[in-house]
Amino acid sequence: MPQQKPIIVLVQLHPEQEFHPVTHSALPPLQPICTIKTPTVEISFFDGIDPHVVQVIMRGIEPR
Repeated sequence: MPQQKPIIVLVQLHPEQEFHPVTHSALPPLQPICTIKTPTVEISFFDGIDPHVVQVIMRGIEPR
């Protein structure tokens, strides 16, 4: 089987630009739809969370 010649692509790396976070947002702050508090942990769930993720977390905090 003949081998193909590798394709070499030249790339140029640019220096990182400084990140300046926005100090204000047009969106209101996110509010949790549910918060669970235990003696050792506090977990907040937000709108749009996948139900399977909730199930995994709930199993993880069940007393053993």
